[in-house]
Amino acid sequence: MATVTSLDQAAQISRSVIEISNRAIKLDPTRPDAHKLIWTNHVLMRNFVEAQNNCQSAVDRGGSIAFPVYHLSGTPHLETLYIGKASSVDRI
Repeated sequence: MATVTSLDQAAQISRSVIEISNRAIKLDPTRPDAHKLIWTNHVLMRNFVEAQNNCQSAVDRGGSIAFPVYHLSGTPHLETLYIGKASSVDRI
């Protein structure tokens, strides 16, 4: 994604990643990794309902999700919020 030159190109890459990730889910539905990839790409494409569904699927399978959060109260600062059931946080 770092080298895309248009929104159409980014959308096409996201659709390809989602398609490949769905194949991975069919092979092993117990692992959270493919759900995390789908979640990330739906967020990039602003499909927030689908992103939420896959985020929940990743967490339900033991994965963790990282969200960048910018706090405006007090001293403004960027922080990462981790959500998940895993004992160790895996970063995306």
